[in-house]
Amino acid sequence: MRSDSSRSIEQIQSLAGRLAEIPAIARLSTSTHNEPWTLAHSLSDLADASEAYLQRLPAILTPELQGQGLMETLMELTIELQHMLYHLEDPRFLRDLFAPLREDWQKQRAE
Repeated sequence: MRSDSSRSIEQIQSLAGRLAEIPAIARLSTSTHNEPWTLAHSLSDLADASEAYLQRLPAILTPELQGQGLMETLMELTIELQHMLYHLEDPRFLRDLFAPLREDWQKQRAE
């Protein structure tokens, strides 16, 4: 979902250029993967998805929302959360940062 506050392509390119100057990020690129661009694009899409989630959240908190309407709203929120998860997992930089947390979650679920 694109909102009125979506970042411009120029802003994303600028961020990608600055990220490319950071060795810890630049070294995650390969001949087929541009990590600075992927990270910049993901951060921008995360902002948009967060805005979409926050716009939908009040509906699910309405006490009158029940049954099928509640389920539909829950599914809409879930779709936004899935979109966010994709953009948290797509950049190698974020995926690597979250690896220890993911391992802790898996251990907790196994208990």
